[in-house]
Amino acid sequence: MKLNFETKVLLIFVAVLTFGLSMINVVSFLFYKLSLQQNIQEKAQLVYLLSKSNKGYKIPKYFLITDKLTFNNKYELVYFNQLDNKYVFLSRSYLNKKLINFAQLLILWDFVLIVSLMSILYFTIGRYLKKEMEVKKYLETVLLAVSHKLGNFLSIQKVNLEIIENKCNIPALKRLMSAFDVIEKDFKFTTDILKKINAYKEDKVEVRIDKIIEEIINNFSTILKTKILILRLKPSVLRTNYDDLKNLLYILIENAVLHSDKKIYIKMCGDKKFIYIFIKNDINTDFKGGSGIGLEIAKFLADRNNIKLITRAKNNFLVVLKIKK
Repeated sequence: MKLNFETKVLLIFVAVLTFGLSMINVVSFLFYKLSLQQNIQEKAQLVYLLSKSNKGYKIPKYFLITDKLTFNNKYELVYFNQLDNKYVFLSRSYLNKKLINFAQLLILWDFVLIVSLMSILYFTIGRYLKKEMEVKKYLETVLLAVSHKLGNFLSIQKVNLEIIENKCNIPALKRLMSAFDVIEKDFKFTTDILKKINAYKEDKVEVRIDKIIEEIINNFSTILKTKILILRLKPSVLRTNYDDLKNLLYILIENAVLHSDKKIYIKMCGDKKFIYIFIKNDINTDFKGGSGIGLEIAKFLADRNNIKLITRAKNNFLVVLKIKK
């Protein structure tokens, strides 16, 4: 059974707090025991002197004064007067009762402290998570609303382009339709990501990375007809989050396809510990750069799944993914 975030935090907090209080309690208990023994010795000496000077003095029940040194499990020696050769013994049950009462008091206050701090921490974390969830739902609603309006706009424009295409056979119109198809696929892909925001889970499954790359490349088949694509893939199985890996690869491959001039190179290799994915493309100088949001999302997805992402831009743009098996 998997524990949620707040439960894990509470358990770790309780474990650390309990360990810390236990160490403090051990020191406090030993210090109290030492202080109690010193106090009893001083009290035993005082009781003996009072009993000697005042014959009518009533000796406490937990003390025993005798002139013989005896060994008894019920008593322990706490004071010896050499002049009178008298021994003062203390009842072990009295000492044990004092120590047990102190230990019970420590445990009681520890319990109250732990429960109080747990309650404060639980409600603090709960309030924070609730606020975060509200912000997340609000942003999701805004994004879905915008995507819905944009989807309607794209649908209308596609109908208009199809009507024009039926009446006019213009090469530029065909290129426009091809570009429109790419935008529509990209829009559907982004919409699917938004719909999965609340359904995100950290479940890991076995996936074929090479199959995912081939599936993504098929989405850009129209654009790739005018470019050179070099693929060097090999069957590679990895246990990871499928949606995150697919979204990460889609963003990087899309970036390579759209920003390339003519050549795109994708290679997979690996060793016993890691799988490496290289995505390289030449740079189209006529293409105006984007906002960089796609690459930031890719870095976020990579960090979340402990994937190292390296980029280098010189004559070509290179992205390297280092994935632990």
